[in-house]
Amino acid sequence: MSEGIADHKELNLFRELLAVPAPSGREEGIAEIIRGKLDTWGYTHETDGAGNVLVRLEGVAKDTPVWCLAAHMDEVGMVVTRIESDGSLRVQRSGGLPVWKMGERPVEIAGDNEALIGVLSMGSAHSKSGTDKVITWEDVRILTGLSEEALRSAGVRPGSRAVPAREGLGPVLFGDTDDPLVAAWTFDDRMGVVVLLLLLET
Repeated sequence: MSEGIADHKELNLFRELLAVPAPSGREEGIAEIIRGKLDTWGYTHETDGAGNVLVRLEGVAKDTPVWCLAAHMDEVGMVVTRIESDGSLRVQRSGGLPVWKMGERPVEIAGDNEALIGVLSMGSAHSKSGTDKVITWEDVRILTGLSEEALRSAGVRPGSRAVPAREGLGPVLFGDTDDPLVAAWTFDDRMGVVVLLLLLET
């Protein structure tokens, strides 16, 4: 990888934001980073009742229309629908997330009191139906290895959110080292946040 690319401001900020889990309704970690950068750059900002971070800038001409540039801080993930007696969690998608996009992987569950790590499982491949079965969200469980009581203590309940654990989410650079491609778990919309922050910094 080219040293200039590795030290690129946009990618470093993208990496910083990707490292923070932010399922829908739990975007406070991303908001904290944004507010910190705005403070550093001397911007006045506000946070509304829904957690949106707002910066208002005076226009240069009074007869021009108002513009609003926006990016969302949350990421697609899963919502817990039921806690089973063995401590596994039934989940449904949050947002338009197809089940195949997740794959079997470690996930972070945002409990009300603490975050927990579990593993997303889609069942055994060694079954009578073979490997051609179409997997749906009804087939998916998060294995926690914890009791119902331990999950309650962590604040995990129906309505709790889960997203992929942060390891391996990117950004990953590949291809031509002088002009690489970039891959990541979610450009939508962490890269939009990056663009707005860099516009303000500039």
